Amino acid sequence: MNDTSKQGWHGPERRQPHPAPRGRRTLKWGIIAGALGGFGVLLYLDALLQRVTDQTQPVSRHDVAELARWLRIMSVIMGASILGVALWIGHFALRIARSGVYPPPGSRQLGGRRVLRGTRARSVAVLAYTLAVALAVAGVALVLGAPLLVALAI
Repeated sequence: MNDTSKQGWHGPERRQPHPAPRGRRTLKWGIIAGALGGFGVLLYLDALLQRVTDQTQPVSRHDVAELARWLRIMSVIMGASILGVALWIGHFALRIARSGVYPPPGSRQLGGRRVLRGTRARSVAVLAYTLAVALAVAGVALVLGAPLLVALAI
């Protein structure tokens, strides 16, 4: 029995390095920074929203304008983060489709997993492509639709 016929975790494709380690690392840290930035903006928005909704003081135009501006900024940060996740999943699906193996060569997995090949692997790639497209559409809609929602809310 040779190594190529093994259906388990320890096939020869498991020993290959990741094709783009720097890109994976950059994308991962970009997504983390976007999520943390979005969380920081969310905390600031909470303070602004409390100031605007405080019933003891009249609402100033400056506070409302600042709230709207920060809502737009948050939507761009979070939309970019969602687009980053979509790129990550899309790249993963591309690697599965090119290699015909799931999990693709050079990927890190939490535990031992049965390796899928051929049609089954490509169906996983199609599912990942679908998820990536749905996330990309949601990210673009968040970035482009936020100014419209803010304008409607004010």
